[in-house]
Amino acid sequence: MVRSVRIRNFKCVRDVTLPLGKLTVFIGRNDTGKSSILQAVFLLSRLCAAPTATDSREWDEIRRVVPQETGKQPRLSFEVEFTRPLGAAEARSSAILTFDHVLSRATCHIEGIDPIIHDDDADSLAQHLVQKGAWDREAAELRKCVLFQIDPRKLSEPSTLGEEVPVPFLKYDGYGLASALRELAVQDSQAYADLKQELARATDVVDIDFKRVQVWREAEAENERVVRVRKWADVLECTLKSGAVVQARDMSDGVLYYLAFLCVTFSRSAPRLLLIEEPENGFHPMRLREVVRLLRRCSERFPETRILMTTHSPYLLDQAKPEEVFAVLRDPQTGSSIHRVSEMPGLDELMGPFSLGELWTNVGEDRIARGDQDA
Repeated sequence: MVRSVRIRNFKCVRDVTLPLGKLTVFIGRNDTGKSSILQAVFLLSRLCAAPTATDSREWDEIRRVVPQETGKQPRLSFEVEFTRPLGAAEARSSAILTFDHVLSRATCHIEGIDPIIHDDDADSLAQHLVQKGAWDREAAELRKCVLFQIDPRKLSEPSTLGEEVPVPFLKYDGYGLASALRELAVQDSQAYADLKQELARATDVVDIDFKRVQVWREAEAENERVVRVRKWADVLECTLKSGAVVQARDMSDGVLYYLAFLCVTFSRSAPRLLLIEEPENGFHPMRLREVVRLLRRCSERFPETRILMTTHSPYLLDQAKPEEVFAVLRDPQTGSSIHRVSEMPGLDELMGPFSLGELWTNVGEDRIARGDQDA
């Protein structure tokens, strides 16, 4: 499993090491680098993705986010540490990846193995690693990464299984909810029953059903023209306590968001890295306790999964432990830095009668990071 990730020279992140537990929460003001940290981890997964993932357009995009310093060659690098079970103990294996985006070259250094140089923009680093017989398991872990930036309109769209939905996961924007739930109902009836029970406990929805409808989709013809074709798609329907039956497009955003998190929690498998931007969006503050509980349940079902999230909600922060929370600060000269809240000096005295969310609201992450007790 991924134990830590070091990021150097991505946007405002000059040099940050992320020790990853089951749940990691980033707090901080706007424009401090919270989202950049998630984006950097997701970029790492893309660089180890399927062949042609790093084509020339993507290299151009990567160059754009690497800080430019006068007289220096811009470099983006990642260092990833993994833990592998070895009997009753744990054995660590390390991998260091360095990407030089001026020359579009990637170099992978792996403990105990000669460096692997990768110069071809059209292929992926992961393909070269597998060909060399090295780091195949770790590369596979990094590829299993999802960055959720959920759009409720996408959650309610009719969807189809196959290439459009990376089963059993939703797409990053939430597209594929109906198909993912339908697949779960077919493949794991007990997990699906548990999901519906959780949904009924927290909302007015007492049952879920699906309709098959025909929708127009764009497809590429043999002559490379884009044509419109009709395909069968799944539409989500929910029965409420009142007896009314509503389709997803008429449901509240909060219920759709909650269904998305339920789908992730009860799926038959989970990504190794689950990155979530502001999961509080669309939820009543009191519902956030349930959201965090679901995410913890997901990490219990899939012990190798690491969940990273950003938040601006003190109510969500109340559900996190101090050792899971990192304050993100940004200095104009040195860039972003992270500070584990549990390691801040004088935290107990600073908190006093406050909850973690109340402390953050009253004094801010700057004072939490410094451990100041003075007003």
